[in-house]
Amino acid sequence: MQPEIFNGSYIMNRNNELNFAATDFKVYIMDKFDQEKCAEAIANMYSMIDSVTPKTKYHGDYKMKSPYELPKQNPVALDVFINSGGGSFDVLGQFSSLFALAKNKGMIVRTFVPAYAGSSASMLAIQGTPGYRIMGENGQHFVHFGCTTNKVAKESEIDKAYLDMKNHAAASEKIYLSNTHISKEQLKELRMDEYGYLSAKECLHLGFCDWILLNNGKFISKSK
Repeated sequence: MQPEIFNGSYIMNRNNELNFAATDFKVYIMDKFDQEKCAEAIANMYSMIDSVTPKTKYHGDYKMKSPYELPKQNPVALDVFINSGGGSFDVLGQFSSLFALAKNKGMIVRTFVPAYAGSSASMLAIQGTPGYRIMGENGQHFVHFGCTTNKVAKESEIDKAYLDMKNHAAASEKIYLSNTHISKEQLKELRMDEYGYLSAKECLHLGFCDWILLNNGKFISKSK
């Protein structure tokens, strides 16, 4: 029988309330959100999540001094490193569903944007567990409306294509409004701007991330 690959090792500090964990549950998304490019990452992520024994669901009431401290009842973190300009909304949907499954099993989903997350990549990064979303000091998010790929061949299909585009707009809007502090008006302005970039400090203020990793190795949060 082939050995399981994704059983992480956990380093427990049992002397106080903190539980420092090092795991092998790591996913790197460093290219376009394309089905062929991301198929292996999606399959591996599912295998990782499926191998974890369900724990108490995390409710966001744990106060940590860094994003690498985990509560005792949630000792497993899925680390997702994102440096991508985005791509297919369908691929985003698959990653989002896996994030939801991981959270349902009590895992902490820790996202890290070291440099750049654009469009679908931005929407994925903000869906990490609140309190565990990290950006590099020089990192950026690019908020983008995106585009649909409807090809209308008959007049009767026009209304269906329009409805599909409206649903796409509503779905992407919901992701941003549900996972950040950005207002609907701010989101509309950014999505109309082909240079809708947000710096790490702006992302911290607007709730796109919870921590900035400074180039000197220190973490800062909104409260610091």
